[in-house]
Amino acid sequence: AIHAFPPDLGQGVNAALEDVKTLGDVLDDQNAVAAYQAARAPAAKAIAHLVQRGFPYQYDQSVWRQRLFTVGLVGRVAANALAAKLLPEKI
Repeated sequence: AIHAFPPDLGQGVNAALEDVKTLGDVLDDQNAVAAYQAARAPAAKAIAHLVQRGFPYQYDQSVWRQRLFTVGLVGRVAANALAAKLLPEKI
């Protein structure tokens, strides 16, 4: 299996372990490759969808999606900085 996850997504080892378990489960099957593909395809599709939405600069995304991501990121950074100034260090 080949998994091209961004390193900060933290899914590489998780996906590899799921691959090993799934492959072990289907090895006795006559159509092991097809069974493996059928078992892992939904998870691979979900991760690909997550990566496309969460990391638009690393993948071909529309200009508007990139701008929306940037606005959201700047907003989160600004909110974090504001909270650090307004909230006491120790509660």
